[in-house]
Amino acid sequence: MTPSFVIRLLNGQTDTGYFVVGVLSQVVYETNADVAASYEAMVKNPLVVADRTEKGLLWFKFKDNRTLFLLSPLGKLQVKWNDVSEKRTLFRLIRNLLVPRPDEMLSITPRKQQTWIDYPVPDSFKLYWCDQTTEFVLKNVPEAKEEEQQKGPLSIGINSGNIGVAKRDVKAELEIVGEALNILRGKLTFFREPTLEEVALKLGREPGPVLEMLLGFAGWKRQSPPEAEKTAEKAINLAGWLRWRMEGKQDPELETLYQKAIQGSLTGTIERAQAIFKNCSFLAPSVGYSRIEWPRITKDCWRQVFHSEPPEPKHLRG
Repeated sequence: MTPSFVIRLLNGQTDTGYFVVGVLSQVVYETNADVAASYEAMVKNPLVVADRTEKGLLWFKFKDNRTLFLLSPLGKLQVKWNDVSEKRTLFRLIRNLLVPRPDEMLSITPRKQQTWIDYPVPDSFKLYWCDQTTEFVLKNVPEAKEEEQQKGPLSIGINSGNIGVAKRDVKAELEIVGEALNILRGKLTFFREPTLEEVALKLGREPGPVLEMLLGFAGWKRQSPPEAEKTAEKAINLAGWLRWRMEGKQDPELETLYQKAIQGSLTGTIERAQAIFKNCSFLAPSVGYSRIEWPRITKDCWRQVFHSEPPEPKHLRG
């Protein structure tokens, strides 16, 4: 797990709150991946750049992403994650990319970890380490002990005046928030992320910083309306290309355009396109000779999700 730090910002004697930030982390994983078979699979994948070194090591990266992975013949996988969001996104892709040894299920287990933070740190904040499932921060209110005795493990909450997180096991909270997030994504046909307010309404909670933190752990990212529409348009068109490829049509010119579309897309856009095609394949556009044509139902879904008119068809030639 890529570590985070809870930073307590101080202004003189005034406690201004807690914030969770990611840090650079290099992790060594133990896997049962077959280097040769994994390399063969990677060279066929248009989203991956891979090569073998003279010592038999396999290095690879996803196109349009700077993070490098190094796999040894003994199954040691080394990577330096830039932040939690990147790790969460790419790790899912890694599990689908590596090929295990014959007659085995793929396993990836973290063994060693090295973390960097800027040093020296400013005098204005303190760091508290958080492990995988529990965060320990003093809940600085008189009622803390009484609440803990009455309720047992405390749920996530916000104190007026001081933003803090009480001692608790967050697994249950992450499951609840993650389930609500996935339900809303499905209702939005995976065109965009639900807003913080939409998730809060679904859960019957306040849209505060603690809920936003949990959503971040569940793979959620805040998007502005223009950014959400731009990403959705690209993802929907890319879902059309995925449909075209699955149909097995032969057209050298369209194959070149397909490769260009894949290579020019960000990892997040590709994941959204895959989600649309996997869960709502009927929404994937048709790729024709001259343009990508959206079905009427896709346009209707766009209007329901964004409350705006869908974009014009994307022209491929001319």
